[in-house]
Amino acid sequence: MKTAMHENSLAAYEKIDLTNNQKIVLAAFHRGEGTDEQIALRLKWSINRVTGRIHELLEFEKLEVCGEAVSEFGNKVRVCRIKVKETLF
Repeated sequence: MKTAMHENSLAAYEKIDLTNNQKIVLAAFHRGEGTDEQIALRLKWSINRVTGRIHELLEFEKLEVCGEAVSEFGNKVRVCRIKVKETLF
């Protein structure tokens, strides 16, 4: 169920201060969706450095899970992308 947000809530959402590492990870998604591992490879960072930032960006609703993939080790992993903002009428 979707609900409308108050103007003040929307303004506060827009003003979430991201850390520098969160901004870098978010920017990596501008090249397209990806798994944690794919984003780590794009950034040439360790997986442990990326996974926490992706989790935080999911909590801040800057990213969304858009599917699943199978890792090179045969595990199911999440695929994320930048969350598209909906226009409120």
